[in-house]
Amino acid sequence: MKNRLIATELESPLFSYSYSSIQKIIRIAKRKAETPPDVHTIHGFRSAFKWALESPQPPIDSSRQKMMMGRFDDIDAKKYTDRDYETLRPDHERAYPFLDYTNNAPEQAQQVSDQQTELRETIKQQNERAYYCNNTS
Repeated sequence: MKNRLIATELESPLFSYSYSSIQKIIRIAKRKAETPPDVHTIHGFRSAFKWALESPQPPIDSSRQKMMMGRFDDIDAKKYTDRDYETLRPDHERAYPFLDYTNNAPEQAQQVSDQQTELRETIKQQNERAYYCNNTS
C-alpha cells in the first residue's frame, strides 16, 4: 500500500493491473510450472502446490498441508487452528525448494533451509537468554 501497488479507495480495483496483464502473468506461470495444456490452470497450480507440500522428507503433517491449502475438515479446525505465519514458516521453507522451478536439487536446498531454520531458532533462543539475563540483574 505504501508503494501504491494495492488500491485502498472504495470501488477501485484491488490491483492496478489490466485483465490482459493478469492473463499474461498466469500464462507465464503456467508455462513455468509445466502444467499440461489440457489441465485447468487453477487446478494445475493447486496440484503443483500439493505435490510440493508432499515432497519434503520427512513429509509435512497432512493437517498442516490442508491448512496451507485453505482446507479445513470442520468448523473447530477452522476456528481453533493456529494460522500464525511464524508457526507455518518452517513448513513453507521445507516446501519452497520443490516449488521453485529453477531449482535442480530440491533435496539439497531443503537441507540448507532446515539448517537455516535451526540457526534462526538458536539465535532466537540466545537472544531470549540474553534479554532475560540483562533484565534480571
